[in-house]
Amino acid sequence: MKTNIIILFINLILAVVHTRVQAQDVVTNDIYNADEFTKGEKAANDYVSLYQKYLSDIKGAKCAMYPTCSNYGKSVIEEHNLLSAIPMIADRMIRCSHDRHNYERIYVNGLPALVDCPNYEYEQTLIKHTSPLTTIYRSSKDSTINFIAYLINNKEYASALTEIRRAEYHKSTHFHTELLKQKLVCMRALGAYDKAIYEYETAADSLKQENALINEISKTYYLINNYEKSIEILNSTQKALSDSMDLYQTEIMKATAFARINNFNEMNKSVCNATQTMRSNYRNTENLKLFNELQNIKTKNPKTAKWLSLFPGAGYLYAGHKGSAATSFLINGLLAYATYTSIKTENYGLAALTGFFNISFYIGNIVGAGKSARRTNEMNKLKTIRKIEHYNNLFNQ
Repeated sequence: MKTNIIILFINLILAVVHTRVQAQDVVTNDIYNADEFTKGEKAANDYVSLYQKYLSDIKGAKCAMYPTCSNYGKSVIEEHNLLSAIPMIADRMIRCSHDRHNYERIYVNGLPALVDCPNYEYEQTLIKHTSPLTTIYRSSKDSTINFIAYLINNKEYASALTEIRRAEYHKSTHFHTELLKQKLVCMRALGAYDKAIYEYETAADSLKQENALINEISKTYYLINNYEKSIEILNSTQKALSDSMDLYQTEIMKATAFARINNFNEMNKSVCNATQTMRSNYRNTENLKLFNELQNIKTKNPKTAKWLSLFPGAGYLYAGHKGSAATSFLINGLLAYATYTSIKTENYGLAALTGFFNISFYIGNIVGAGKSARRTNEMNKLKTIRKIEHYNNLFNQ
């Protein structure tokens, strides 16, 4: 019986950790620095490296998370002391591959992965909140501009950028404002946000004052999560706008940016201004519905999730992570049972080992439930915001 429990425990740990980092090592080396570890942390880091090198390939599985569980473990061991890092690793092991709807998704070397970084700022650099919709509706009198617009509408952004540079070199158009706008659109679509900002900031002052360029660069700041700067730029152009559709788009963009930073009072003012410029009652009604839904999203209390986690898995269940809840209950239950039977048979060495893991997973279950509640709140908010962005074509021209 005891042998079966030991085998079950080892298989359980391997099953939960399931990781193969071959596809992700290339892009995760910057998350940790092994040279900065203490002796205890170095030992833990070496153990994880041993697992990565010899065990993960034997299992033949690929971790669904980014970074992988083992690289996540290395990162938290570097950033925190070992006692704090262990519950965080346990929480990640509990959550690994479960409840996919609660995570952002990216592609690493062509393979889908769920983003869950220990560093929030780093995580945000990996996520593009909005698809680069870049359809240009307006035609021009200039054939060069029209051809570049044609390339952009067909999502051939790199080719369009080459044509823009060709036009700049040969000075084949006098439509400098439209050409720079197209360049900013292409760079935004390609994710070259820093280059887009540089192009705008180094442009001639007369160009930088053009409403079309100001509106475009505000979208770039929005996409790099600098919502305050996006709002500031939109405020600078608003008084010069005369077209009702431009005013409407500007106000909706501002409202969405205010929503991102949870400034609902200003959000409501911008929504109200937008409805006054839009003649379509249907569109106004739908926008009011979406923004009202955003403001009244039911949130999960992280403190409640932690308290409920005194019973393993209950906090995750409250937070909407059903798969993690089941895993937490199973792991904690098996480890508690293994500890109990080891003490009962006077195998105190094994009891100490399983007890240590049991405490680690129990604490990780409490800490992780609070984080899961916050993650659920954020994802519910983002889903509604993206509905607003899509419905209002905020990133079309």
